[in-house]
Amino acid sequence: RGGATLARAAEQGQPAGGKSVPLKREPVLLSLLADDVARLHRPLAEKAQVEVRLEAQGEARVTGDPERLKELISNLLTNAIRYNKPGGKVIVRTSSSDQRAGPASGVARLVVEDTGIGIPAEDLSHVFERFYRVDKARSREVGGSGLGLAIAKWIVDAHRGTIEVASDPGVGTRFTVILPEGSVAVA
Repeated sequence: RGGATLARAAEQGQPAGGKSVPLKREPVLLSLLADDVARLHRPLAEKAQVEVRLEAQGEARVTGDPERLKELISNLLTNAIRYNKPGGKVIVRTSSSDQRAGPASGVARLVVEDTGIGIPAEDLSHVFERFYRVDKARSREVGGSGLGLAIAKWIVDAHRGTIEVASDPGVGTRFTVILPEGSVAVA
């Protein structure tokens, strides 16, 4: 139900066609959400012959909407599995930085890194656009609507965070999400 609302929002380029999408505000441990999502994706990973490994360093605690954050992790993990190769790997890493640790302090990080097909440099700046598909032929083969990363970006923005992508074609892709610890979700 909520995913369909966000898909419609991403299609229209705004939350729910201009209406605010209500987000919950509650304490969330990203490491636990990542574990739940990885468990749900186990059948997809096994079918694709891709190993999914979780690495949790610290609590990575934020204040936000757990369902939306699960959707974020799910979108990133689904892509990492689908655009991988048999025998490939996906690492889902969560961590947090102490506020006294320097400029990147007081943040929770989620990194989804794969050994998949990668994304060409000329496509990297477009991957968060609605309906953008890097490889149209492969996209038809693996499914999807081209909205997953646009929705992921919307969720990150709603939680006052950032999302970045780095990739080497033939080597793999890494998405890094940074959320303020204790961030407050906004609609």
